[in-house]
Amino acid sequence: MTQLTNLQVSQLNNETPAARKAGLGTIMRKLVAGGYIKLEAIVGKANTNYAQIDACDAKNMATISDPTIFTNSLTTAMFREGTGANLIQSLTTAAALTSTVMRTIVSADWHSSDTFGMWVFSDTQLSAGDVQFVINATTGGLQYINLPAITPGVWTWIEIAKGAVTCSDVIGYGFRRHAAKVFNLYVDNIVRFLAANTSVLGNVPLATDYDNASVITTSPQIVMAALAAASVNTPAVLTEGTDYIVGVDAKRIIFKTDQSANTGFVLYAA
Repeated sequence: MTQLTNLQVSQLNNETPAARKAGLGTIMRKLVAGGYIKLEAIVGKANTNYAQIDACDAKNMATISDPTIFTNSLTTAMFREGTGANLIQSLTTAAALTSTVMRTIVSADWHSSDTFGMWVFSDTQLSAGDVQFVINATTGGLQYINLPAITPGVWTWIEIAKGAVTCSDVIGYGFRRHAAKVFNLYVDNIVRFLAANTSVLGNVPLATDYDNASVITTSPQIVMAALAAASVNTPAVLTEGTDYIVGVDAKRIIFKTDQSANTGFVLYAA
């Protein structure tokens, strides 16, 4: 690894002493001084009430009530995970606020889940309730949960509480247009889970500091990987969704690449 100047190391440091304790600058200094970091893995606590409702890699919400007002299609050009996302479009400022896109499923019991989550991306500022998540249940019929305000231009993970919605015999789900706006809303990876037990489903990578044999247990963020070579190590930024994914609680990183061959190392900033 190329030797860093004192100025470069200083610039990598966090500003506050508390943050600097686990900052990237601290790790970089140890690496330059001859220390190293090794990836470890522990098994995360499984959330038994977690389930993916829709990967959104197909056009599953194919029942469209008013295709000239509110419609749904599959896009492979804009997505957050997998191979595609569902593009939900409001095509007019018509006052009709009950148009829906829906998917019919075999009756399922979702009563043990109290929260729904999904990735969303909008090209327009949406206020809370402009779009609603729809649950269709045999007992409760069509029921609606407001999506929160959505800031345009960025993928955002949102979570919405089930509240009083009946979910013991769900036969469908989807979205309802509830504002007289024109917008394009991309939706990806819809899940349901019991909020009290949200956790990583799988291995959680941690870093072991071999200078003092301590395990770094704070929630890390990926910074870069240096490829192993005989002489020169070339820094390479890891690609989200290819080399790693972020857990549904946005607090853990799950590696998708095989680290067991010890062919590289990863730097973390807590």
